[in-house]
Amino acid sequence: MAASSAEEPAPAPQEAPTLTIDALPDALLGRVLALAGRQAGSATALVSKRWNRLVFSEPALWLELTVSDASLAALADPAQQERWFACKLRLLERVGQHVSLFQVRDQRRLLAFRQPPLPGTWRLEQLLQLLHPDSLLSLIVNCSLPEFPEVAALLAQSDEELDQLVPRLAPQLRRFTNVQILSLHCTAVEAEAVQAMCGMRRLNSLILGSALGLPDCLPAVLQQLPSSLQLLRLSGPGLPPGTVATLLRHSSLQYLEIDCFTQAIEDPQPLTALGRLTELQLHCGGSEQVLLPSPCRFASLAQYSMGHTDPWEQEDPDMFSPLEVAGALLECVALEQVQPGDWRLAISNLIDLPDLPSLLAALLPGSQPSYGHLALNGCILPMAALQLPGSHIGGILPPQLKRLSIRFCEVTGGTCSDALAAMLGPDHNLESLELQGCPLNEPIPACVLSATGLTSLCLANNCLSDLTEGPVLAGLVELDLQSNLFVHLPPALSGATALERLQLSTNLLLELGEADLPLLRCMSSLTELQLGPSTAERAAAAVRDWLGSRLKVVEDDLIIDVSPAEPEAP
Repeated sequence: MAASSAEEPAPAPQEAPTLTIDALPDALLGRVLALAGRQAGSATALVSKRWNRLVFSEPALWLELTVSDASLAALADPAQQERWFACKLRLLERVGQHVSLFQVRDQRRLLAFRQPPLPGTWRLEQLLQLLHPDSLLSLIVNCSLPEFPEVAALLAQSDEELDQLVPRLAPQLRRFTNVQILSLHCTAVEAEAVQAMCGMRRLNSLILGSALGLPDCLPAVLQQLPSSLQLLRLSGPGLPPGTVATLLRHSSLQYLEIDCFTQAIEDPQPLTALGRLTELQLHCGGSEQVLLPSPCRFASLAQYSMGHTDPWEQEDPDMFSPLEVAGALLECVALEQVQPGDWRLAISNLIDLPDLPSLLAALLPGSQPSYGHLALNGCILPMAALQLPGSHIGGILPPQLKRLSIRFCEVTGGTCSDALAAMLGPDHNLESLELQGCPLNEPIPACVLSATGLTSLCLANNCLSDLTEGPVLAGLVELDLQSNLFVHLPPALSGATALERLQLSTNLLLELGEADLPLLRCMSSLTELQLGPSTAERAAAAVRDWLGSRLKVVEDDLIIDVSPAEPEAP
């Protein structure tokens, strides 16, 4: 019996049931489709009716939605344009209830503002009707502003014609009481839409811009907005009276930008009372001189940009109304972080400078210890304003300055070398120096010749034909000599043994022959030599062979007239 039972066959194992992804419940399958991303949605929606339903009902796929006219602009056929609008409308009808951030990018003004209207289009307010007020937290309508001739043509139209351009957003904006971020940057904004913002009690970021002007009700609306507002950007031809004073109520502001295209800003001095402000953008147009607040008076300011603006470029771009900062007259000043830990102070078109040390002190906010890069563009620099009183022999620039850029500046009462020595002093720590378009009285200023810590030097646009020998050349890694009058490689380059990049484009008289090969070989670290097309073609074959991949041919972006002057007629 024992042997018989041992010979009985074992029972067959039961096969596990086969499961497919379709066996997942709707909630779990929807999450899987969300992980696949919206780009896969167009394909997965075709798998089955169930998948189609889940793709358009999964909230995680539609939290953010952007409607842009970038693809519409490529459709010339009116029938294609009609399908484009119909498709966007159907999509929003299906997913609008899930959208948390809705954005309209109207860079060509084909969506929110159209004249004449495109076939089969919808109005912006129709789209907003399809968004759910409980879900929407961010609404961004970003339309590029028209050019000045277009604005002039719009302003010449009748009120009824202009009225057709303004979207009726007020009824929809009143629904969105949970919105935290609102941006309306358009050709025109209706006053009722601005008034509707008063109901947005959770608003913390507001961007409002209009090419045709901001409504007069703006100050009253700002007065009613929650005091917790942290970001505010206002742009238009001008600000309604009383706007700046109303801003003082918003003591929590951290970012403030005011841009008036054609008018001056009413007294901005009180803005220094905004103790939490970390970034300020303040630009205005018009012919009135404006006294800008000194950045040093802000308690928490970290970066800023202030100056005169003209977005439509007047016939004479050199004509501008100067702005006053700390007794100096200039066009623009900015302190910005170009990369982590690297701060740059840039001053443009400084036309009246009583005292540079005082100006620099006023431009440095109290929360900012210093800056590593100073850029002076198109400035008039009197020698009397560059010198400290008494027997002080050090420079007036901070010792931690690593980069100095002086572009197309004019020194009065002395030479460029004198000005540079007064600013830097004998013991500077510069790593990069740019002297572009300056009236140099010597190829390399004397105070720079012994700067062995300098690794980058730019002497472009200076009509140089030779270089001065000096220790500075031995430490240079980059040397920019473009747009000068060199005929041959300057012999001083034999000492540039660490040089890796040399720019010589737009030297129209430059000829590189076989006699230059020994000098090129001295620059043993050279990895890139930039030449203009004509100079590269004229270079000797032996030079081109030696350079090989080091040669980089670049377009000449500036042509200098080096021809002799024509004799005057008797």
